[in-house]
Amino acid sequence: MASLPHHLQNRLHESQQRLALALRAGGMAAWEWTGTDDVWTDDLYDLLGVPRTEKASTALFFSRVHPEDLVTLQQDWQRAVAGECSYESEFRIVRPDGAVRWLRGVGDLVRDAAGEVIRIYGLNWDITREKELEAEREQLRQRAEAAGAAKSEFLATMSHEIRTPLTAILAYATLLRRHERDSTRLDYVRRIERNGQSLLDIVNDILDMSQIEAGRIEPEWGPVDVERLLRDVHSTMEVRAAQQGLALSVEIDDRITNPIRSDAKRLRQILINLVGNALKFTEQGWVKVVCRPGRGISELEFQVVDTGPGIAPEQLDRLFEPFVQVEQSATRSYEGTGLGLTIARRFAVLLGGDLTVESRVGRGSTFTCTIDAGADRTATASPVHDPGSDRGPVANASPALAARVLVVDHLQDNATWIATVLRESGAQVEVADDGATALALVRERPPFDLAILDVQETGVEETDLDGFGIARRLREIGQEMPLIALAAEAHASHDLRHRARQEGFGRLLTKPAHPRALLAAVRDALAGRG
Repeated sequence: MASLPHHLQNRLHESQQRLALALRAGGMAAWEWTGTDDVWTDDLYDLLGVPRTEKASTALFFSRVHPEDLVTLQQDWQRAVAGECSYESEFRIVRPDGAVRWLRGVGDLVRDAAGEVIRIYGLNWDITREKELEAEREQLRQRAEAAGAAKSEFLATMSHEIRTPLTAILAYATLLRRHERDSTRLDYVRRIERNGQSLLDIVNDILDMSQIEAGRIEPEWGPVDVERLLRDVHSTMEVRAAQQGLALSVEIDDRITNPIRSDAKRLRQILINLVGNALKFTEQGWVKVVCRPGRGISELEFQVVDTGPGIAPEQLDRLFEPFVQVEQSATRSYEGTGLGLTIARRFAVLLGGDLTVESRVGRGSTFTCTIDAGADRTATASPVHDPGSDRGPVANASPALAARVLVVDHLQDNATWIATVLRESGAQVEVADDGATALALVRERPPFDLAILDVQETGVEETDLDGFGIARRLREIGQEMPLIALAAEAHASHDLRHRARQEGFGRLLTKPAHPRALLAAVRDALAGRG
């Protein structure tokens, strides 16, 4: 430097001062390694808590590194010295007072003509606060996940506790309606059914939303008969449409080929939701369901068109948000959670598509659900059939059930209802509320043709058998009768269905099961169709 002109010396000194100030302002400490000598700035001595009188060296630096991080840091350093890569590492140090700090180190390599590393210029700075913030964010994330899981578990449990007595109420109301002849009392029973079903729909919406938010719903891919599914939707909703004086129709494009590959249960939920919504807000005219090919090669499109009041443009953007309903004076009298469309859209996305809406005030609305009907999905082999979509009235013309049936359910109300429906259809029924009683009946009574077992018996004692245990014991004693599983819909997960299939159940009914669904499952099982 002495050989430089005085003015250049001053400029160089000023530049060094500015650099030192900048590094100090950024909390950075500079160093230099040459293989023979190390040079540290005072800031690095202070950062490590090392007296400035000590000679800088790599060994001294490593002596301050936390034992758990030392090996990794040494490996990063050796790779840099060998010229394999630039130096970069994060590690902890232990200061003389015992304080543990996180540091980040970076360094640029200087090579000679042969490519060997002869010098490394680097920086270290304290990143303890960043690490603390990362740890805090991770704790918050874990707490949020735990809270979400607890909320979902709470909602699932509460929905089950609400659904259990509500299922019994609806089941016995259905039995009353089938036998009641007095018009006034029949009207009372129908009101009980209608309001009970509304409450059940609300519980189901809340449960579905909690499971969606928790990521617990996965599609169950398999072949879906579009024509049959749409006939089922029409059959389910036509009585309601007729009561409102509305025409309900279904149109299927001739280009649709059966079967498609999708999740029949979720697709049906979407369509029932959309048709129900259209009927709720349409006072006169009609509701139409149209199925046709979509724009994509494997895309299928379902449109639900109505002649209702329409939706204002400013409300369309918020229509699919949770707990949002259109705010028009004409619709304020209608009840609901405001979750139906949100759930329908989430299910549509789950099936590889989307749910959109077009509407004009006074001209009606068109909801369009698209799904990916041709994606390469793996269908569940030999799926456990769930005929829970058969919600129509029980056919009186069906032949009598000439069969002996064992019903096992720890809830007496549910078992009694099932037994009543089967007995009225001609079956001989024995009821048990636990595994021991069920096995005793099998040993002591004439052979049974079919067993209906609750596989989600949350009330059984630890020493008793659940539905799966009963099924295994039946096989052990040589009873190979067809089996139907019963489970609350809140617990009828993909894993439970898979386990039911593995345990030999040919059918799984979700509670509440309509009498028609129950009888259809029993007849199919007795006929060897599952």
